[in-house]
Amino acid sequence: MQQMLMTLVLLGLLAGCAQPQLDQPRANGTYLVIENSQAWAVLVFDGMRVEERGTVVDVIKQPSEGAVVAASYVIETANCGRVQWLRIPR
Repeated sequence: MQQMLMTLVLLGLLAGCAQPQLDQPRANGTYLVIENSQAWAVLVFDGMRVEERGTVVDVIKQPSEGAVVAASYVIETANCGRVQWLRIPR
């Protein structure tokens, strides 16, 4: 009897482990990739990645470490037009 009870408990535990995992949260965010005069604005949302390719129009970098904005990038894209991207120091 005790062996049967232990077998049922073990099977119950193993059955619980066989359940599919719940969806894990996925990282969401946006970032900008710049290489020379080319730029890629990238959006990651719910596991999907969308890129928008563009050209760097203007860059302004702040030399001060205490500045609220470290740099400002303006990129020109085919679908979005001109987009300003601010980089904030940590």
